[in-house]
Amino acid sequence: MKNNRLTRSQQAVLAALRDQPDLVEMEALARHLGRHPNTLRDHLTALLDAGLVVRHQAPVDGRGRPRWLYAAAAEPVVDENAELAAALAWRLAHRERNPLAAARDVSRHWAQQIIARRGLLRLRTARAGRAQVVEVLDDLGYAPVPDDRFDRVALTRCPLLQVASDVPEVVCNVHLGLVEELLDASGADPHRASLKPFADPGSCALRLLAPTAEVRTAVDPSR
Repeated sequence: MKNNRLTRSQQAVLAALRDQPDLVEMEALARHLGRHPNTLRDHLTALLDAGLVVRHQAPVDGRGRPRWLYAAAAEPVVDENAELAAALAWRLAHRERNPLAAARDVSRHWAQQIIARRGLLRLRTARAGRAQVVEVLDDLGYAPVPDDRFDRVALTRCPLLQVASDVPEVVCNVHLGLVEELLDASGADPHRASLKPFADPGSCALRLLAPTAEVRTAVDPSR
């Protein structure tokens, strides 16, 4: 089966898998794409039959049915930073006493490296500063889709989908902390940023100018 013979839904599933540096379980993929697991299972079966997707059984952890993890069959070009970030997120979630605080420390350090490497400067207007942050996020692979004011931004790609599904509070706090540091360096307000994971099928909702009442210092994926 060639890619151009796939349905649009199957193409979307395959594209999401090719974006990932790690194996992904069906539940995480379904949440990201906004699809029912039963529908997604049919798409994955078709892609498996076509040889475009492979699956591996996850290590057994207690009783229950075995978990299957999926990946695109073709070896994708993976950003080493994504692999390192995935490993780091797991470490923060499972070995730190306060993983959310540790996530913010990591995001600050990561942001300072980006700021120095790119030579980011404080711009004359807050809107220009927000636009600069969106440009950085685009370069980092988040595929942002901003509105005209660079206030509401849909992040349509998550390079850490499986980790974000398993430990969303850690991954999302790394992302939000990064954004806050970049906003501060760009001359925009870092205190009004907010992030809602999986707000819409295939995207997370980033606010760079959120009303004060909406802003939370730590992302709560359950809300």
